Amino acid sequence: MSSYNKYSLEIWIGLAKVKAQRKGSDVLQDSVNAYVTVLGVANNKKSFRKIVKSSLDKMGIELLRLEEIDTFFNRIKKFNVERDLYKKSNELLHSELRVVFSTFHTFD
Repeated sequence: MSSYNKYSLEIWIGLAKVKAQRKGSDVLQDSVNAYVTVLGVANNKKSFRKIVKSSLDKMGIELLRLEEIDTFFNRIKKFNVERDLYKKSNELLHSELRVVFSTFHTFD
């Protein structure tokens, strides 16, 4: 039985620490490491982590850590959230996308 249930899906948010699987990846260019805020549609924290990891793998990027995970609804109740993240959450609601990434902030 699949853990996917369209009736219990929520938008989740987290901060991912990532690493290029190979130098010169399209997203990270010449940098090796980055942090990125990520939003995704999932049933729970575990499924959110799974879809984030899968999406990053397809981009040639390894997920090192996913932290500060919460539902987007809870996050906006507790904190001021950048306007861009509202736009990205809206993008998730009105498309077939399961994951969207904010800007990758690179470091070595």
